[in-house]
Parts: sequence; structure tokens; C-alpha cells
Amino acid sequence: MTQTDSMTLRSNFKWTFIGNCIYFISQWGMLTVLVKWGNPDVVGKYAYALTIVTPVITFAMMQLKQVHITDVSEQFEFRDYLSTRIGIVFLGLLTMNIIVWFGQYSLETKVVILVMSLAKWVDSISDIIRGIFQKYERMSYASISLIIKGISGLAAVAILFHLTGSLVITLWGLTLVWTLSLFFYDIPKGLAFLRQNWVPDSDIKSIIPNFNFIKIWKLIRISFPLGIVLGVGSLQTFLPRFFLEKYYGETLLGYFAAISYPLAVGNMVIAALSQSALPRLSKYFVENIQEYKRLFVKIMFLGLLIGIVFILLVIFFGKQALVLLYRPDYGQYQSAFILMSFSGAISFLAAFCGTGVTAARCFNVQILFSGIATLGTAIAALILIPKHAIIGASVTMIVTSSLMLICYLTGLMFHIHRYGERDVR
Repeated sequence: MTQTDSMTLRSNFKWTFIGNCIYFISQWGMLTVLVKWGNPDVVGKYAYALTIVTPVITFAMMQLKQVHITDVSEQFEFRDYLSTRIGIVFLGLLTMNIIVWFGQYSLETKVVILVMSLAKWVDSISDIIRGIFQKYERMSYASISLIIKGISGLAAVAILFHLTGSLVITLWGLTLVWTLSLFFYDIPKGLAFLRQNWVPDSDIKSIIPNFNFIKIWKLIRISFPLGIVLGVGSLQTFLPRFFLEKYYGETLLGYFAAISYPLAVGNMVIAALSQSALPRLSKYFVENIQEYKRLFVKIMFLGLLIGIVFILLVIFFGKQALVLLYRPDYGQYQSAFILMSFSGAISFLAAFCGTGVTAARCFNVQILFSGIATLGTAIAALILIPKHAIIGASVTMIVTSSLMLICYLTGLMFHIHRYGERDVR
């Protein structure tokens, strides 16, 4: 890796970290607003809506941004990716909401899920546009998008929930400010970036969906395995929540959601490193496998250090943090919080292994990995959660992250050994 490459990577990590940090704080702030000014039932409804919506939208997004970033040969235009993202996510959420509407849910829960779906759909469009900046390692643009979205979203949630106490109205406000962010920052900056930096003859058509169904179908065929991987991976995360809600109700689910949210602190750092390293890893995998290995080892070592620090912080300051961030009654779940920290540390390493596999464009094999981890999660949840509640859910999370780490690391080692020093393309 040259000095210029190292400087670019450090700059991208700095910007990605700042953007993700502010965005994470805003998301955590939204949850804290609901905890402080609402009650566990409100938090439970919010968490349950995320539990329903997240696996669907995660699957429908199909890691299309990662496919775009690793499309070194420019096989597709950006608007092909944009058209696919808009259409598939919309159809996925529409189908899910139809099923929910005829399900055994309260009217308020149905509406909360519907509005949450709209907010996430808008966010998914911003996400694919941020892929333009990430592909060409201009992470400052993507970070500013996240900062605007995070600050405006938190402000909307805090003001509306304080004034109305209504979760539905609050989520409508969140959807509105995210839509304004999309139209007044993401789209103009995405077009300006294409025109001024990389595709000088680009016009407004470059960022307007064309809905070319032949290309959309080709992209679906490429991205569908990743959609399954992410959808199933999201299901792994939310399976414990499904079981907690089923056996103990939305109130306990609200507690679990709140105490598990600090895991996103570590995930935020890991995401920054992963997003910064993915374009470079993709390039090295094609051009220089030795540099690919060196960079991968570096980020894995950083992941290990972050995980150890995270565990120590939770062990020594976890209870105080829960009481300070939420309310005194949340401090009773310190043991579960500690178990979650071990799960988080393992998941950091698994995430880096997943980034390495994605950079190598090994998409199909990830379905197998996710299937193994999901099966293990379901078995652990069935055995542990009915008897041990939140503690059982926390141990289930450890099982999930351990299985993913083993699968990804084994698969990556086999793939590198298989191709050796050859040009894998």
C-alpha cells in the first residue's frame, strides 16, 4: 500500500467515523427520547416495528450498494442500481404491510409499522446514492448526508414527541425530514458529483430512475444472494426479539431493545472501517492479493482491540451507563448487558470477515453461512428464551455471532487458498 493509499484510507475512515458517529448518536437519541418521555410500552411498539420492518427492507436492499461499489468494470449505470433499489424495496415493504394489515395487531401497531416502512424506504434511496461517493472513496459526501439525516431526524423526533406524545405523529415527522434531506442534499450532490468529478457529461438523467426491466432483472440475479444473506442476517438479530415479544410482551421487549442499542457504538466504528476499506479491498483482490491480505489482517486486528475495549467498558461501567442513559430500572439488566458485549465483540470480527468475502465478490456462499447461523439462532432462542427471558436472548446473540465468525473466516480462508496468487478475475 502506497503512502497516498494509506492517507486516502485514513481520511475516508475519519469521515466515515464522524458521519456514522453522529448518525448513531441521533438514532440512539431517538430511542432515548422515547424512553425518557414515554414508557416501556411505547418503546416496545417502536422496537417491534423495527423488528418487523428491518428484516424485510434489509432483504429488499440486497446489498445493492456493495454490488455497485465493487462493480469495477462499470457493468451497469448508476440509475440501473437506483431503479432496482426503489422498485424492489417498495414492493417488499408493500407486501409486508398488506400481510401485517390483515394480521392480529392493534390498529396503532399497524400504523406505526406502516409509517416506519415509509421512513426506511426513503432512507434506502439515500443509501444507494451514498454509494456513488463511497465507490470513488469520497466519504465526506456520504458522511455529510448521514449527519444531516441524523440531526434533522433527532430534532423532529424530540420536538414532535415532546409536543404530542404520539409515536405515529413522531414517525411521520421523521419521514418528512428524511424526505427533505433526500431531495435537497442527496440527489443534488449525487448529480453534482457525477458531473463534476467523474462523469463530466452527466445530466439529470444520470440520477433519474429509468426502470429498465432487463437490467433490473440482471441486477436482481447478481444481488439476490446478498439480499438473502442480509435478510437472514437481520432475522438472526431480531429472532430473539420475536421470541421475547411472544413470551413476555412488548414491555420486556422495550427493555431489551434499549439495553442492546449501545452495541451500535462498536458497530458504528466497525461500519466506518468496513465502508472505508471495502473499495480498497475490492481493488486489491483483483490486482494484488498480498495487499488484500495485509489490509484484511490490519482491520481484523483493529476489530479485536475494539471488541476487548468494549467488553471492559461494559463490565466496569455498564450499570451506571444504563441508569444514566435511561432510568434506574434499566440498571437491573446489567448481566444481560455484559453478555451482549461479548456478542458484540465477536460480531465485530464477523463483520470484517464478511467485508472481506464481499470484496472478493463471493456472494452465493454467504447464503449458506447465514442459513447455518440462523438455524443455530432459532434453536438457541427456542431453548433459552422461554426459560431465561433477557438472559436467554443475550446468550442467543452470542451463539449467532460465533457461528457467523466461524463460517465467514473459514470460507474466506478457503477462498484465498483456492485462488492463491492467481488473477481471480
